[in-house]
Amino acid sequence: MNRTWKWTLPTVICVLAFTLLLASFARARKEEAEQRERANAIKPPSPVSVHEGQTVITLQRDVQARLGLSVASLSAGSLRTEQRVPAFVLPVEDLGTLRNDFVAAVAKLERARANLQVSQKEYDRLKGLYHDNQNASAKALEAAEGTLRSGEADMTAAEQGARLQENAVRQRWGPAITEWVVQDSARLRGVLEQREFLVQITVSAGSFSAMSPNIALDLPDGNRESATLVSPFPRVDSRIQGPSYLYTAPAKPGMAAGMNLVARLAQGAARKGVAIPETAAVWWEGRAWVYRQTSATKFVRQEVPTDSPAMSGWFVASGFSPGDKVVVRGAESLLSTELGSQAGGEQGEEEEEQ
Repeated sequence: MNRTWKWTLPTVICVLAFTLLLASFARARKEEAEQRERANAIKPPSPVSVHEGQTVITLQRDVQARLGLSVASLSAGSLRTEQRVPAFVLPVEDLGTLRNDFVAAVAKLERARANLQVSQKEYDRLKGLYHDNQNASAKALEAAEGTLRSGEADMTAAEQGARLQENAVRQRWGPAITEWVVQDSARLRGVLEQREFLVQITVSAGSFSAMSPNIALDLPDGNRESATLVSPFPRVDSRIQGPSYLYTAPAKPGMAAGMNLVARLAQGAARKGVAIPETAAVWWEGRAWVYRQTSATKFVRQEVPTDSPAMSGWFVASGFSPGDKVVVRGAESLLSTELGSQAGGEQGEEEEEQ
């Protein structure tokens, strides 16, 4: 009997200790679960949810104002297929020289014309006196006639010189620039003062039946600038054996004479779509995205194709419609909210697994 009790008592003590340990562990787990429930009850609901496979961010108007969100409606637009062709910013030193030579030739012509008028009047006066009872000598009349014939020769030579100078401009720069030189136009002064640049565009033979009055130039800083057609250009680009055209573009920082640029020429039928402003885009994982507003408080992230650049953004032919509202300021805050919510969700799942 004593031996049985000797072995039974330790067993009972071990069982009681194990039972107490299990009860303590269960109580600790219960308290931990209650604390988590209380924390979840206090924690505000996440603004990010998933609806029909799309991640939706829900923000009340006061939160939108605090984040500085600004929304704009997309405008309808159209775009034609573009072809890239070489563009060359032309130096204009020789144009200035030709213009000065033309001005000098015109001044010489004006002097010859004025001298001829004086000689003509003197000859007519002496001729009248000579026939009026020979009040002027035949010798004086002959001298006046000689001066008149010399003036006529000077006049003819001056006219030819002015025409030669005009033709020199036309051969180098084409008819429109020649008209600028002849009329001393304000556009010519703008080019010579480098407020505008002359740009040579060369296309492959037969690639364009008519040149667009306006084209886009890719500038060195990554921006674009519009250029306006002036006229066909009589010079040939050695890189491309095709017709050349002359355009003007406003002077921009980084542009300089002798610079090679790329021109974008519209080609083919126009496609309809919308213009996505560059200010609306956020970049993530190497792609461009915008946040489209689907209701007063809901926003959905949507990818933007960037294969059709347009002025200050991109042209998109599908996936968006005119009138769609997108966030044009504060999209970075929405992306941070979305990514932060995803990171918080993953952390919560890991804690539950532990």
